[in-house]
Amino acid sequence: VVSLAVVSGNHCLIAHAGDCKVVASTPHGSFVELTRDHRCSDPEEAQRVEELGGVVVNGRVEGQLMPSRAFGDVDLRTRATGVLLDCISPEPEICYHHFDESGEGFMILASDGLFDVLKVKGVIDKVRSCLKETRDPELAAKCLVDIASKRSKDDISVVILHHQFSA
Repeated sequence: VVSLAVVSGNHCLIAHAGDCKVVASTPHGSFVELTRDHRCSDPEEAQRVEELGGVVVNGRVEGQLMPSRAFGDVDLRTRATGVLLDCISPEPEICYHHFDESGEGFMILASDGLFDVLKVKGVIDKVRSCLKETRDPELAAKCLVDIASKRSKDDISVVILHHQFSA
């Protein structure tokens, strides 16, 4: 699973595949989820998988793989017959985000290991608080990893893009 953000000025292009999540802060303490999880619990993704010949069992592709879009996982993508499943696509969805120029903003790219155990609003509030105190996005990311690792055994990866516009 992967999320990639390319930032130029106040414009951001995001390519996303899998169950990582990208969220951005908005003015006045709110947030916007820029990506959607590619899991079979999403009816649109489950339909896509089934239309391409895959089977969804208990919300998982072939009853095994949670993300319905992923790189790698060839062993899980290959049926006992040796046929590679085309239904688990590495093709990303592309989205665009425009940072508000009214001051400061940030974007969080993180694995499901973070967002499966912490709510997006709590993550946004924690990052906002940490950035206000330290101005260091790396410390904010480490703080989130520390909190989530006490609740999850999954992999936890966090990147924070902090953007400040000059007045």
